This record gives sequence, C-alpha cells and structure tokens, in this order.
Amino acid sequence: MLHSAFKGSAYLITAAFFFLFVLFLSGCESDSRHSKANQPTNKVGLTQKSHKTNFTDSARVKMYFENSGSMRGYVGSGTSDFKASFGNLIVELDDDYNQNLEIFLINDNIEKKSLGNNVRDFAKNLDITTFNGGTSLLEKMLTQILDSTDNKTVSIFVSDCIFSIGGSKSAEEGLDHVKSLLKAALYKINGSMKLEGFDFSAMIFQSDAEYEGIYYDRTDDKTNLTNVRRPYYTIVMGNSIILEDFRKTKIINRYFPV
Repeated sequence: MLHSAFKGSAYLITAAFFFLFVLFLSGCESDSRHSKANQPTNKVGLTQKSHKTNFTDSARVKMYFENSGSMRGYVGSGTSDFKASFGNLIVELDDDYNQNLEIFLINDNIEKKSLGNNVRDFAKNLDITTFNGGTSLLEKMLTQILDSTDNKTVSIFVSDCIFSIGGSKSAEEGLDHVKSLLKAALYKINGSMKLEGFDFSAMIFQSDAEYEGIYYDRTDDKTNLTNVRRPYYTIVMGNSIILEDFRKTKIINRYFPV
C-alpha cells in the first residue's frame, strides 16, 4: 500500500549536483515551513525491475534518520503517515537486500538503532523520544554518512534538511562553512570510488508528512505547529551502478512515485 508521505519528486544527480542541491535546500527552507512541500517540475522517469544484478545482490543498505528535535513533529501524537510509510519501506528493503539492512540515528555521532529485536521493529516503536538529539548540523551529518559509504553500500539519509546557522553567523558565513565541508567530503568519496572504476551518485526524494510539534528554523527559533504537513527529504547515495539498480526496483515505484 502506498502512503501519502512518500508522494513527491525525485532527482538523480552526480556528486557536483548533489552538492549544489543541498545548498539549494538550505537556502529555501525557511520559506516553506507552514505550507505543503512544493512539487518541482523536473522529474526523473523511473521504471520497474523485478530482479537485481549480481552486484546489487552483494550490496548492503545503511539507513540514517536525523536525530534532532525538529524531526519529532513527524511522529507526534496526531501523526501516522511517516511511521506507516517507513515501516513498510524498511520491511521491503530488508527483504530485497537479504536482511543486509542496518538502521542508525545520526546527529553529532552515528548510533546504530533497531528500537526492538530487529530493524523491522524500528518504525513501529518510533516516537518523539527517539529524536532527542537537539540541533543537528546538516553538513556534519552528510560528511559522516559519506565517510561511511563504500562501493557496496547504499546509504539512505532521512532528514528535514533544515540548515542551522544559529544566531552567531550570517547566512553567507554559514553557507561558506557548509561549502568547504561538503566539497571536501564529496571529493574524497568520488575520488576513492573512481580508483575502483565507479562514480558517486545520489537520488533525492522530496516528500511531505503530517507534522505536530515544535518546528526549529535555520536560526533555531521555535514555532509550535499543529494540523500541518511539513516537507522532508530522503537522500539515497552510493556508486552509480548500485543506485541505477536501486532506481529500477519495485521499491522506487511503490514508495517514491513521480
């Protein structure tokens, strides 16, 4: 069953465009906090594939959920579609990748988490106490994930992608800092993959879900939101061959239709 939280738009991009897209998300986040996510018009056509290549059969999936206060609203008392959608997705990922799925919470550090006996319990037990990491730095989280991604890893990052600069920096100073960190991390992973004959690629899915709770903007100011839908993003990263196979699986058509 398709849940509305995953309705959105998809982008298949290379390392350079990934860098630019993250900066774009950071730049326009503050204007969309009270509205449903806008639907960009440039979409990627996706096709269904019922089998995987031998290369993908040996792949593993690492799924990272941003562990910040702003993510609590997606699992507030009046919400349900975020949990339901990811619950079904996790089960299918675990099946398709031969139980080779790991789930992590990420903030300043990466913490392996199942919230139960196995990864399939994660979404069922997801609640506001899960997201207790305070303020997250988007560039630091992405750098940690990229550092943990190799040629046989599909890394999936779930985040509202709010770029936090706090009150001590201007937007320009904050963006310059993000640029330098992300550029270094992307050069590193793209260079290491090229040594083995691969290119780094990413897919970015824009979705929205019910939101009830405190929203933190880019300067960490708080607003209590109820009965609204908030955008969030699922960023899938890995070498180009693994991601091309992932892009053609039934999971894409079912959970990320365009």
